[in-house]
Amino acid sequence: MSSIFNELKRRNVFRVAALYAAVSWGLLQITDVLAPAIALPEWVTGFVALLLLIGFPVAVIFAWAFELTPEGVKRTESVDESQSIATNTGRRLDGILIAALVVFGGIVLGDRFLPDATTSDDQTANSGSPAVDAFAGQPSIAVLPFVDMSPDGDQEYFADGIAEELLNVFAQVKGLSVAGRTSAFAFKGKSTDLREIAQVLDVDHVLEGSVRKAGNQIRVTAQLIQADNGYHLWSATYDGELTDIFGVQDSIANSILQELTPQLLGENQELTNKVRVSATDLDAYDLYLISKQHASDGTLKGLQAAAGALDRAIEIDPDYVPALVWRAYYELQMSDGEGAWGNIPFEEALPRAKRWIDRAIDLDPESPDALFGLASYFGYTNNDEAAIRYYRAAIDVKPNFPVAQNDLAFFLALEGKVKEGVVYLEQALAHDPAYVDANLNLVSAYAGLNDLAAVREQLDRWEQVAPNNANRLRAESVYAWKRSDFVEAIRFAEAATVLEPGQNYFLSRLNDIYLDLGEYTRVLESPIESLHPWALLRLGKHDEALALAREQLAQRPEFYRQQLRFIRILGDAGEWEELARYFDRTWGDVAVFVKDIPGVPPFSETATALHVTEHPLALPMLDAFAANMALARSQGLQAPRFDLQEGILRLLQGREEEALALFESAYQKGWREAGEEDSAIWALIDDQVRLNSLFADMRADIERGRERLGYGPL
Repeated sequence: MSSIFNELKRRNVFRVAALYAAVSWGLLQITDVLAPAIALPEWVTGFVALLLLIGFPVAVIFAWAFELTPEGVKRTESVDESQSIATNTGRRLDGILIAALVVFGGIVLGDRFLPDATTSDDQTANSGSPAVDAFAGQPSIAVLPFVDMSPDGDQEYFADGIAEELLNVFAQVKGLSVAGRTSAFAFKGKSTDLREIAQVLDVDHVLEGSVRKAGNQIRVTAQLIQADNGYHLWSATYDGELTDIFGVQDSIANSILQELTPQLLGENQELTNKVRVSATDLDAYDLYLISKQHASDGTLKGLQAAAGALDRAIEIDPDYVPALVWRAYYELQMSDGEGAWGNIPFEEALPRAKRWIDRAIDLDPESPDALFGLASYFGYTNNDEAAIRYYRAAIDVKPNFPVAQNDLAFFLALEGKVKEGVVYLEQALAHDPAYVDANLNLVSAYAGLNDLAAVREQLDRWEQVAPNNANRLRAESVYAWKRSDFVEAIRFAEAATVLEPGQNYFLSRLNDIYLDLGEYTRVLESPIESLHPWALLRLGKHDEALALAREQLAQRPEFYRQQLRFIRILGDAGEWEELARYFDRTWGDVAVFVKDIPGVPPFSETATALHVTEHPLALPMLDAFAANMALARSQGLQAPRFDLQEGILRLLQGREEEALALFESAYQKGWREAGEEDSAIWALIDDQVRLNSLFADMRADIERGRERLGYGPL
């Protein structure tokens, strides 16, 4: 028995058997993966397994009966044992077997511990958006724009309005995830497959329909579709008088909710808290729908038209809460206040908005719209605590409320709760991936964390649903600048201004780039007058720059944006005495200064002025500066501007080595500003050699960018 075993071993029978088994197993794994990928019949895998099983005894017999020699394959009996190379062959087989085991072992471990291909793709699609998981398992729905089937084809706004009102009704239902208007309406007029729409919006149900309006008669058809298979779960047609449109909306909404009740509450349960559609005078409602259509284009011109329609709606029905709230909101958005992008003087817009909001709250204090309006007012008046409280209240009543979620995130970030704000932004975009403000704020949040990979992914997701949005192009410009791609930064900024000509919000981005590239004459020729003092200062026209800054402040001395600009110009120019006097005259107290300015106060310039002038409040201001910086860092904020701010803080604390390291870190992360070396703050640094080396590198980068753009030397 021992001799047979030794002979089997000598002839490498065991090695061949082991190698055959390993290779067979590997081939079966490969077949199992490839068969469905190339649409082979299911029996193919079993057939391959059968062939390999039949081949096993053949391989073993062949190993016993034959031997591989330098002259080729010979029968084992005909090979003199002294001339046999079976031992060498065995070593080679051992190496092949070990390699096979390593490869196939890796496959086993990979299959066990790594996500499969589908999971990986899903994670890639949703990377940076953990809030998507918050809605996992919830039934979800997208309400697509209803088709206008009216004889004259002039009721598109009315059809859109009915769809949007249904969306707003569903948004009040806890446990139901609803795609936002901006995203659902992005597919309007396109022949996109419903399954593709559902995939982009991440919903499992789609509601579509049509409206036919003729005279005082109306027909509304609606159908609820299971997105993954196109199955029609429910459909209905409503005919009636136009005066009963609110009853029609109510019937459609509650019928669909009844259809989804088993998914919302479980089998054999009923939906007890039926939703209610807000009703008003039909003409006022018509104007309200028109206003929503105007506002949806996301332009200043659209907001102005929307405001005009709402003014007429409020004249007809002064008690229509949605019209009152959104008229106030559009007024604030059309102002030049913080977070707005219009040109109405903020101090004029605010009291008008307050009157509409107060009226809405008096009429319906539990309305999510009214709560949202009140939160917006507090936000614009720098009462962040009250704003956050009322935004949360609005979201509690209306869980699917992207606008409120976005604005809440903004104020949470101001309170230092950046990561919590990111969650709300991701929730808003999970409902409404095309929503402009949420996209802008989430990109900004990722940029603040210096996570450029997340910025890139978010911009790509945004592009998928809004490829020609000017705001996205503006954000792409900011991203390109952070990567020191000055050509792309200008290209995107110019493209945004072409899409939205004459809007200061987009023009200012282009002129910010011109300023940082040293194109000061272009800046002075632009209508963005707030940047003119910096251009003059960089051109060496110190007195002109200060005179213009003082003139601009005198025009609006109480406007905080003007106050911020004035402080920064004084700091850049090194007018520390004047800045300290301005602080005393305007605030005179550190706590008042911190509370009075929305967002982050201009600590670096003000603290430097008080430090240089040996002001009695220099130390308290420095402490407030340090506390603000510590809060930012505790949230993981690592963008270049935070390195710059902390660098100035360390400089004022007498820690120059740390300050210089932080300035160098800001440069490594993308800080590039032509003429920055002329700022007066750098005179406080002793190690001018190291500082000059940093600015020489920055200048060289800017010069290379200017050359690519066809500009002359600085």
